[in-house]
Amino acid sequence: MAKILICDTDFLSSFIKIARMPLVRDFYQVDQILIPRGVYDELAEAGLSSLVDATVWMKEASVDQSEAERLRRRAAPAIIGIGESEAIVLAKTLPEALLLTSDRTARRVAAQEGVQCVDIPGFLQACKDTGFLDTKQIAEMITDLEVKNHYRFAESVKNRLLSQSVQ
Repeated sequence: MAKILICDTDFLSSFIKIARMPLVRDFYQVDQILIPRGVYDELAEAGLSSLVDATVWMKEASVDQSEAERLRRRAAPAIIGIGESEAIVLAKTLPEALLLTSDRTARRVAAQEGVQCVDIPGFLQACKDTGFLDTKQIAEMITDLEVKNHYRFAESVKNRLLSQSVQ
């Protein structure tokens, strides 16, 4: 399991909207989840920062802004936002960190930077594979993510997550 979790805006807001962030923390068995200021600001723009403020185990972590800007320039022509770049830079400075992000471009840039990432389907698959969640619970989360967050799962991913067999 990861020793340090860092969340990007997309992953964090998805699980906040379905009221399942404690499940993420519990699965990874961490005491806190770190978020950079850029992620917090993006959550504030979406009206979700009060939920972060009310959660004692989510902590804002400072990030070298010049390094985040350099990362955005290096990533070009791919476009990554402030939250994504700060989350990647933060994860890069913490060797035992796992970055939770569902932004495809951010995952690609993070991989180029040597940062380990997990997206929403990967998280749900890990929960299934370890028996942390059963198929019924996975189905409920998929429905919640689709309805409350407008998250789109590829049919093949949905079928894999909802199959009764453990991979």
